[in-house]
Amino acid sequence: MTTIRKVRVRGGPAMTCQVTEVDATSNLRTMVGRAAPYGAWTLRGWFQLSLAQGCFDKSIKEAAASLPLLLFHDFESFPIGTASNWDSRPDGLWGEWALDDSADAQRAAKLAQQGVLTGLSVGWSPVLQDWEITDREEWNLDDVDSLDRCTLREGRLVETSLTPVPAYVDATVSHVAHRERRARSDTPHLDRWRSWRDSLSS
Repeated sequence: MTTIRKVRVRGGPAMTCQVTEVDATSNLRTMVGRAAPYGAWTLRGWFQLSLAQGCFDKSIKEAAASLPLLLFHDFESFPIGTASNWDSRPDGLWGEWALDDSADAQRAAKLAQQGVLTGLSVGWSPVLQDWEITDREEWNLDDVDSLDRCTLREGRLVETSLTPVPAYVDATVSHVAHRERRARSDTPHLDRWRSWRDSLSS
């Protein structure tokens, strides 16, 4: 059971924010983003597609930890990085990728950091799908709402790509960093925050 205490505080711990410029001399190492939103619909030619919550959970547990990060789903070019962590949340599949130090990878990372190349797209093969088929008389290519609907219940994740126009608008890069993020417990600001909270009950 969690007890919530209401306290009135006149002051608080000092909190600082620092904005730094991109250092072109040091490599970008890490990229974080939502690779696939759950529950959203997108048009895939003659039907609409939605990814069910947790549809890639089995895949990421079994073999997807080091899946490649590509550019534009191009299987004929070298990957620009590999997945280092996956997090299946209620709003989608989030990933963290370790970036390569090649020229292509660094250029793509800088464009993502600048907000130019921020789309993410996943490559997958279906394992289990649910289809809603529209009556033949009602099916009309000019009416999106009349098209068949496919919900991916389970899929095998193959790769993730950076792309300028993702299938889902909410599949985007959220963070690009020069080094891997430290665990939250290692941050001095968190220790100061805990000390301040502890002082409220003394």
